[in-house]
Amino acid sequence: MKIKEKIILTAVAMVMIILVGYNVYSVEGAKIEAARQAEEDARGEREMLEEIRSAEAREIAEFDRDYSALKDEFAVVVDELLDKLNSQISNTSELKEITQQRMDASKELKENLSQMYIPVPLEDYYEFEMKFLESDVEAVGQVLLYYKSGNYSTFDNREIDRAYRARSYWIRKAKAEKERVYGQYDLEYLLES
Repeated sequence: MKIKEKIILTAVAMVMIILVGYNVYSVEGAKIEAARQAEEDARGEREMLEEIRSAEAREIAEFDRDYSALKDEFAVVVDELLDKLNSQISNTSELKEITQQRMDASKELKENLSQMYIPVPLEDYYEFEMKFLESDVEAVGQVLLYYKSGNYSTFDNREIDRAYRARSYWIRKAKAEKERVYGQYDLEYLLES
């Protein structure tokens, strides 16, 4: 081979090496850019999910504040009625009246809960709490039927027992679900108050 051919072949080889190098460099650059973009997208998605989680936690805390106030009012009414039951009952008509007031208090709490905004994470808790209140109304209603029957020795109290068992079951389910959700959103401190 002549020197001119060698120079041309060397120049062509150099151009080829430069082109291959540039191609490798541009592919690696594209990979790095794609990885950076994927990381940025993932960070943006994490931030968005954290904002949603934070908003949901805020909604849960607001619901807890409002519903806890209603439940506290309910507890005060129930305690007052229990005090009346333990101290001032002189006849069955008073007993029936107090029992009716107790049932009305449960109905009122159920109605108030049904009108509240329920955050999405608490939908199962809401269902369990509503079932608890329904069974509570039913249990107190069965007791009221007992008092209205006037025939206490022959009254079949299996329905009262069943209603109270259902009431206990749903209150446990509601409590467990509330604890689960509050734990998921780092709101356990609300369970202590």
